[in-house]
Amino acid sequence: MSAYYLEHANVDHIQKHFDDFEEEARSLLSLGLPIPAYDQVLKASHAFNILDSRGFVGVTERARYFGRMRSLARQCSQLWLKTREEIGYPLGTYQEANLVYPHVSEKLSRKEVLGQAQTFVLEIGTEELPPHDVVEATEQLEKSLVQILGKRRLSHGKVHSYGTPRRLAVVVENLSLKQMEEEVELRGPPVTKAFDQEGKPTKAAEGFCRKNNVPLDSLYRKIDGKTEYIYARVKESARYADEVLSEDLPTIISGISFPKSMRWNSNIVFSRPVRWIMALHGDLVVPFSFAGISSGSQSCGLRNSSLANFKVETAESYLHTVEKAGIVIDMQVR
Repeated sequence: MSAYYLEHANVDHIQKHFDDFEEEARSLLSLGLPIPAYDQVLKASHAFNILDSRGFVGVTERARYFGRMRSLARQCSQLWLKTREEIGYPLGTYQEANLVYPHVSEKLSRKEVLGQAQTFVLEIGTEELPPHDVVEATEQLEKSLVQILGKRRLSHGKVHSYGTPRRLAVVVENLSLKQMEEEVELRGPPVTKAFDQEGKPTKAAEGFCRKNNVPLDSLYRKIDGKTEYIYARVKESARYADEVLSEDLPTIISGISFPKSMRWNSNIVFSRPVRWIMALHGDLVVPFSFAGISSGSQSCGLRNSSLANFKVETAESYLHTVEKAGIVIDMQVR
């Protein structure tokens, strides 16, 4: 057979076979027959492989052939789903993708604390990632998280990133439990619009005060450039770290970019499908959802190991627990 594929196959005949298989697949699709149509797609793919082995397919032609076969395969899949839906999925019960997004603003059973900082860990579990994706993604994850912590006024210690083919992780030491309070200066409308000719506040000034919940007598004037404006100082309240992170972590994860990405049932773009998410601040789960996966305290062990999954009790014990599961998470050590 190797001699046939590499030396004797007639490329003109095989090219005609490919076109015939493609045409037959389209005809069967129009008749609503996805399985026979897909069989013709497989035959077309085999014909392409013969053409490729004979050196008939160039770089540009390869992309075109792939496009033709990919289009047919997609149409077969869509038609197959449609036909199964029409007959009520007789081979099983069909369920929509479990895209359950928890209501992050719900009050958690947060323990009373005295303000001590605790370790935070985020682990994103995926199907096997390419090696270069692991390196680049962990770097992006660490950088983005550090930026968000600074922007959100959450003090912290050292930040470490880790990665394996099936997990991306970042550990933050001594992450504060609450934001630092901050007083900010807010600029309002120009003085000429904030007060009338008699010096009384206008609706513009009243609206500015109402929007920022400050009294009129707290306003002061300040020149910015060539214009004088009214200003007010507002103290931003401190929120719990888990509440803040619940809002920002999905954005951080979705912001990770890859040279090549894919989509799956949640239509989320990532290098490979996400299978679990672990997010702990101390012993508290930071609740959020990404790609239909809700965060928790569970992680997964090595494939084909007796420990399919395991629970991480606290963020402080994460590295020890992972090591105990036989996982070398430090890329430098591995």
